[in-house]
This record gives sequence, C-alpha cells and structure tokens, in this order.
Amino acid sequence: MHALLALFLVGLLFHGYVKSNAPSNQPTFQELYEFLNTGRPIWTVLSSAYLGARNQQLMCLNITKLSLKDDQYNYTYCYRNGSDTHCEEENALLKNDTKYPQIVVKGKTDKKGVTYRATYFHTNLWCVILRFTQNGIMLADVLRYLHVNPGRHEAAKLLL
Repeated sequence: MHALLALFLVGLLFHGYVKSNAPSNQPTFQELYEFLNTGRPIWTVLSSAYLGARNQQLMCLNITKLSLKDDQYNYTYCYRNGSDTHCEEENALLKNDTKYPQIVVKGKTDKKGVTYRATYFHTNLWCVILRFTQNGIMLADVLRYLHVNPGRHEAAKLLL
C-alpha cells in the first residue's frame, strides 16, 4: 500500500515538473520586439475583425517597419481595397507591464487607440497572435512573415 502511495506521489511530482518546465508559446517582450524589428512586410493572414463582407473589400493587410527604438514602433500600414492600394504611417507604443507584451496603436485624432496583446508566438512558423477588443468583443489577428507559408488552414488552427 505504501509503495502504491509513493508511486502515486512520484507521478504527481513528475507531472507537475513536466507541466511547469514545458516550453511555452506565450511570447516574451524580447520575442515580440524581434518579430517587429524587420524591414520585411508582416502580413495579417487571418483576422476575426475582417470576416464577412468587409473582408471582401480590404485585402493584403500588412505592416512594414519604418523605425523601432526602445518602445516606439513606427510603421506603414497598407491594404488593398479593390484594385487600389492604400498606405498610412502609424505609430505604436510597445509595453511590457502586463501578463502579455502589448502593442498600443495610437489613435487618430478622432479615435481611441487599440491595445493588441501578443498571446501566442510560434518560432518555426514565425507568426504571432494578437488579441484585441473591439466594441466589447474579443478578436484576434494572426501575423506572420512572408517567407514562411503555413497556409490559411494552419493559421486558423493557431486561433483554436
């Protein structure tokens, strides 16, 4: 009986050790910083905010870094609407004072800024999931570099 109890306790300890030492896909601030610190376009491959009719209008959403210094991120945001391509310069503040590193996009003069929380980072696919709230609804974007092509179905699996 004591041997069975000892075996059970060893199993619990081992399970706790494995669980606490398992690699995490939660990004660090440094990983988010390195992900954003590229001259290549970073593409939005899947967005829960643009599903439905609006997704038919806005396509090829991407950001390209203009500068990244300390916590200040300046970039060009581009998208295609029909056959026209539109680009805007935007800036954001990178924050590391919560559970997840954040990108706080500064709002236009008439809009409030949006806070994106980096909740998932996949080093092999080189993609990140950003979660944000819009009109009280939690949404998510999957961003990735162009040179890695997981496909739309693999990107959708990351949201699950």
